[in-house]
Amino acid sequence: MQIAERTVATFHYTLTDDAGKVIDSSTGAQPLAYLHGVGNIVPGLEKALEGRSAGDKFDVVIGPEEGYGQPNEALVQTVPREAFQGVDEIEVGMNFQAQTPQGAISVVIAKIEDGMVTVDGNHPLAGQNLNFSVEVVEVRDASVEELAHGHVHGAGGHEHYAMATPGRLIQDDDGLRALLGRVRRIAVLGIKTEAQRGQPAIDVPRYLERAGYDIVPVPVYYPDVERILGQPVFRRLQDIPGQVDLVNVFRRPKDLAPHLDDILAKRPGAVWLQLGIRDDAFAAALVAQGIDVVQDRCILVEHGRLLAAA
Repeated sequence: MQIAERTVATFHYTLTDDAGKVIDSSTGAQPLAYLHGVGNIVPGLEKALEGRSAGDKFDVVIGPEEGYGQPNEALVQTVPREAFQGVDEIEVGMNFQAQTPQGAISVVIAKIEDGMVTVDGNHPLAGQNLNFSVEVVEVRDASVEELAHGHVHGAGGHEHYAMATPGRLIQDDDGLRALLGRVRRIAVLGIKTEAQRGQPAIDVPRYLERAGYDIVPVPVYYPDVERILGQPVFRRLQDIPGQVDLVNVFRRPKDLAPHLDDILAKRPGAVWLQLGIRDDAFAAALVAQGIDVVQDRCILVEHGRLLAAA
């Protein structure tokens, strides 16, 4: 059997930098298992594994564009030294969990100067080539549950740090167009009911439904409402069965934080914060976990501008 969509591949790997230093390896441990075709591993490695069979061995060099991307300036911030209360000494290269209203973000100290500390939340391998040596161990059909959940169940599915696919802040037209073109199932967090017609939180998802997207209503209020736009409502994103491609958010910036854990539990491909909704720390927390983010844009306007008019 060859690696293709709807298959689970298990493989051993060693990852090195351009100088030959080992960054990560499954040697002496369980091989890594992943569901092919859903973005469980970096794009370049997934592409190189396509069509391979058990027993195949190969080397591949993956550039930043198909690896962990280029460094994102939005994830670099400068904070006062006093922010590190309780830490007697700090040095460049030290790792910390930065506590934000949206939760913890892993950062590394990049610079210390004049009482100010620059921290970097980019993936450590952003901007670097990834040199993989790979041995395919097994290829099998994915189970119904694995296809529904979008990841492998059982040993080897989630254990390897260096393999997580990075997210990014999408701001350019090409990125927005590609995102709108690839998503199909959209959960609308903060959706209103048909009784509130004329408000964006119902008019926008209605437009998206007519544009051909599958809408999953996730209202914050209206406890007695069971269906919106003809679809059953869910009170939490993580309760939605199957994969969600995008979460379209209608919540004020100050109300975003309580939803972070729910979003991360569901792990959608992307989160779209509607026009007027922006929280850089919240976005950085999602990007750090491999979720693409759009901020402060109306999805209706951007769809009409980039796709409907095409």
